[in-house]
Amino acid sequence: MNKLYKDLLFTIIHKKVDKLYQQSINQLNIKTIRGNTQNSERNSIILVKKVLDELSIKYKEASSQQSKDFRIEILKDEYLNIEIKKTDSKNVFFNDTMPNDDIYYIILFTGNRTIKPKCIGINGYDLIKNDLWILEYEKELKKIKDKYCGLKSLVKKHNMKVYICISHTLCV
Repeated sequence: MNKLYKDLLFTIIHKKVDKLYQQSINQLNIKTIRGNTQNSERNSIILVKKVLDELSIKYKEASSQQSKDFRIEILKDEYLNIEIKKTDSKNVFFNDTMPNDDIYYIILFTGNRTIKPKCIGINGYDLIKNDLWILEYEKELKKIKDKYCGLKSLVKKHNMKVYICISHTLCV
């Protein structure tokens, strides 16, 4: 039941974001200019906030550089987690957060000469369901991180430290 409710609520939010995005694409200023990604991402967040406020949905907003830009409590300790992604190319970067069924994504594609701007609403599982090998990859990386990077790692007593920087990218 909760999954169904989350799907329905997300669909309502996404449709409203999509409509507002299409109406105001030229005024939004979300294309990255001179590498200033934070400004364009901030404008994307403002767009979604406006929709959530219009729908009178209570939410918690994540601080910068955290996954799950918005957390909407639907039951006690049960959340609809929404992550906003903006891309000027066909690649969407998830950095160290692998898409999963707990996160719903609103992907704002700013368009180019051949493809019109679009707003994609999708559950994280649907992004990876054709690439389930990534689950094994994540398991193997966790073993390496635990062995070399964690608090109980083999190298804790040494001067040199390491950390694995993971980047997940999707070509849409």
